[in-house]
Amino acid sequence: FMMSIVDSYPGGPRTSMRLIRYTHPNPAVVPQQAVAWRPAVDVIDADKEYVLEVDLPGVDPKSVQVELEQGLLQIKGEREASHGEQAAYTMRERRAGKFERSFRVPDAVDADGITAKYDKGVLEIRVPKVERSRKIPIQ
Repeated sequence: FMMSIVDSYPGGPRTSMRLIRYTHPNPAVVPQQAVAWRPAVDVIDADKEYVLEVDLPGVDPKSVQVELEQGLLQIKGEREASHGEQAAYTMRERRAGKFERSFRVPDAVDADGITAKYDKGVLEIRVPKVERSRKIPIQ
């Protein structure tokens, strides 16, 4: 199975990995200014499920949305700036603002069985796999 990632972030395409194919978003669909930062995500291809682990430190889980629509798993949310955007920062490395990650999932998943859990700044999404094909006996 291949799980494609359609990132909504400024910049170009990322390198390919064994299980994940990154593609650059269509700017007409997702304007670059709509996304302020891009959380890190690990995708694990386990025997019976895909597991996505999304780093969301400092993000209120109530501001995070996970949706599956037409084979596209979307994670959206926002991290508020701890001292406001107008603060006089001497150094600022932590990003704040809206984020979005999108993952094209295979047809062979159980959409009703998808679960999401937020614990200690990590959002874990489990996407169960289903048998893609089956043998049909001839009578």
